[in-house]
Amino acid sequence: MAARRPLTLFCATLLLTLQLRLFSAEDESLRAGASRIDITPTLPVMLAGYESRNHVSEGVHDPLSARALAFEQGRRRLVLVSIENLGFYNNTAPPLRQAILDTCQLQPAELFLAAIHTHSAPTLTLDPDKGHSNNVAYTRTLQAP
Repeated sequence: MAARRPLTLFCATLLLTLQLRLFSAEDESLRAGASRIDITPTLPVMLAGYESRNHVSEGVHDPLSARALAFEQGRRRLVLVSIENLGFYNNTAPPLRQAILDTCQLQPAELFLAAIHTHSAPTLTLDPDKGHSNNVAYTRTLQAP
């Protein structure tokens, strides 16, 4: 797998929300922005979705991406973030969500975090007892600001 500069889901979301903040908070016009980044793992990982998978991935068929869509009107904001992954299992949603909230200075009600449910993505985990070390490292890259 090709080495990539590690861009995270949260960096893309942060850039998007910073762009929206360049406008006056008193401006009532609706502003929107979109961002898409590559989140394909650079190391072999265990893929999610099938119990019979017993070894790490052997390559990349299609890249994975994360997308953020942000809306702002006055002081109201809504940010939708989706990642190409099976889901937020192994208690990964709360820390990933909190990283976005903290980094982007969002309120909990301003963020919707979703996974598209693909069986061709890494199993997310931050717990070394629940997954391969490469999966833990991959999940941490998504969490990093």
